[in-house]
Amino acid sequence: MGKKIATTFWFLIIVFLAILSFFIVSTFREMERILFMYMMILAGIFFILGLILLILTIKMKVKRPFKFFLLSTGISSTAFLPSIILHNFYYALYIATIQTPILNYSAEILHVAFFLFAIPICPILFLIGAIGTIILLIKKRKY
Repeated sequence: MGKKIATTFWFLIIVFLAILSFFIVSTFREMERILFMYMMILAGIFFILGLILLILTIKMKVKRPFKFFLLSTGISSTAFLPSIILHNFYYALYIATIQTPILNYSAEILHVAFFLFAIPICPILFLIGAIGTIILLIKKRKY
């Protein structure tokens, strides 16, 4: 694994932990409003770092076990922000089309699908990729 990939990977881990800490701190209502802008900035950085990790992993031709875990980490971090944006867009469309049943049901299905992709699936996929990469790095250092 190259130095650029390793640096991007560790920065991605740090940003993920910062985003996770936002959800812990945001249980206090007055803190949520103050920290929301920081959360948006962190989500943008998370997206960009994930995209960089994807490009570097494909470009540098990383070997098989590392490639799977790095790609799952990069894909999940890149898909997180667009999934949240699309969830909010389709939720707004769902509310706006309450009088049109077909469009309303379609928007509801899409907003739920993107919500499920953004909240449980992306973080779980990120953790699988990150933990797998860390384990492979530890095994590589032992030998």
